[in-house]
Amino acid sequence: MILLTMLTSVGWQLFMSHSYSTQLRFWDKEIAQHSEEYDEFLLLLRDYMAESAKIEEAHKIIYSPMVASDLMIDIGRTLPDVMSIDVIEYSGDLVMIRGSVIAPTKHVSSVLSQYLKTLRTDPRIGPLFDDVYAPGFGRDERNGRYTFVIQLKFRGESPR
Repeated sequence: MILLTMLTSVGWQLFMSHSYSTQLRFWDKEIAQHSEEYDEFLLLLRDYMAESAKIEEAHKIIYSPMVASDLMIDIGRTLPDVMSIDVIEYSGDLVMIRGSVIAPTKHVSSVLSQYLKTLRTDPRIGPLFDDVYAPGFGRDERNGRYTFVIQLKFRGESPR
């Protein structure tokens, strides 16, 4: 009886081993046959993801509760006479202001600091942003002005 049980067990193991190897050969053949289609699918997926990211960025900008023209008006309203703005950039969670200061060297830092304080405390601008800071400024040797970059980071997530 024990011998019969052992032979049945060994027979079952051999049957299962053969079944698994047959299935493995089948699926290896299927993978080989469809590898080109899979590679093409991966390329299409990559392109789709890139286009989807562009659409989502446009959606964030379009459906932002902040109206860009109102923000530009408010920035202009608070801008000191000795400062000028060259570029205002908006990208999702950040507004970047680039410009220059026409002031004596010893006053440039205080003018920029005071403007940052004005932006932070302004009742229309301040509540929109978590952080208002100037990563730095430098002298533009071509025209003798001091250039600056101010970054305004939206509260929490970018506005939607």
